[in-house]
Amino acid sequence: MENIKQSEKYLGKYEIDNEGFVKLGDIARGLIGRQTQYVSRLIDGTDAEYPNLGESLRFKNVFKDGKGTGNYHDYRIHRDDIDDFVKKVKEYYRE
Repeated sequence: MENIKQSEKYLGKYEIDNEGFVKLGDIARGLIGRQTQYVSRLIDGTDAEYPNLGESLRFKNVFKDGKGTGNYHDYRIHRDDIDDFVKKVKEYYRE
């Protein structure tokens, strides 16, 4: 799969919106093996008990600066950031 561009890697596997975002729930369950509610806590660092693993990655609908829904069921991650996020989350849960 190394020959496939990262932006094309998830085509056909997950629903990708017109801006290139995938539902976080699909990634949480499909690639990380955890429920969305637990993975969503690792995105923005607003919960002091959990690290901010989403820094410098693109998310959509995460409540930030008065924007977004704040409902983890609506969270989306950009398809080009999926691999980096999955790696960070799996490393965190291994600790």
